[in-house]
Amino acid sequence: MQVTIYLDLIFIINFLVDIYVLLITAWLMHQRVNVPRLCLGAFIGAVLLLPCILRPGLLFGFSGIVLTIGISMGAVSLSLGIDEVIKKWFLSTTVMVLFGGMFQFLKNHIGMLEDTFYIWFVLFLTSGLMIMFLLGLMLKIRERKSNIYSVHIRHRGRTSEVKLFLDSGNRLWDHMVNKPIIIISEESIKRILTEEEYTVIEKYRLNGYIDYNDSILMKLQRSMFFHEIAYQSVGKNDGKLLCFLVDDVKVEGKDRCYQRQPVAIADKMLFAAKDYKGLLFEDVI
Repeated sequence: MQVTIYLDLIFIINFLVDIYVLLITAWLMHQRVNVPRLCLGAFIGAVLLLPCILRPGLLFGFSGIVLTIGISMGAVSLSLGIDEVIKKWFLSTTVMVLFGGMFQFLKNHIGMLEDTFYIWFVLFLTSGLMIMFLLGLMLKIRERKSNIYSVHIRHRGRTSEVKLFLDSGNRLWDHMVNKPIIIISEESIKRILTEEEYTVIEKYRLNGYIDYNDSILMKLQRSMFFHEIAYQSVGKNDGKLLCFLVDDVKVEGKDRCYQRQPVAIADKMLFAAKDYKGLLFEDVI
């Protein structure tokens, strides 16, 4: 009896099942998912399983157990990281066993030809992933919009309304005045500054440091308190931002008004093509 094995179909099914198993494992571990790493782990896991399909004897005995554990643990480590890898592997294996049981139950009771069943199963898994992706995208867009606030900034009698994003990762703190820092693009803050004040900013951008011998700066320093703030960004080099104090800041919908609020100036390209022009510190809300 001749048995036909469709490796491409088996690979696709294993790849999609691996993605589902890894997603469920990440959800159970309350871990954020890195989509490229998750897909790479699922891909490698599905590829390494193909030789075992062609030569089932590889899965027998102690060497088969080691091989199976090695493939699954490698896929989990690559997709979800090596922290608590034993726990993640155990959860993923449990989910995989349950998934395999469901697969066999449907296969034996659905009353459909095997090839047709495999095709429908692939379509089901693919459509499920697409629905999950679209729902995640919609929730992400909704969350982003809900974290954008209208902020009114008043300085020397001038007022400007700026859209700022509430960034929980913004941990900048001004130890000089013991307050959190708001980051605003240069183009947005320019609207409430006088010509002399903006000249100080231009000179800082040009020179890369604060020239305390500048006569214009000396006149403004008492009211503006120009100073530098060091920052550290994930995946980027450390640096410094020019910071100064504005008269007050009020977040729309909030009762509190923040007097003498420190504001750091960011390059306008940082917020290009975005519907917000700066970052709020979480404690401001």
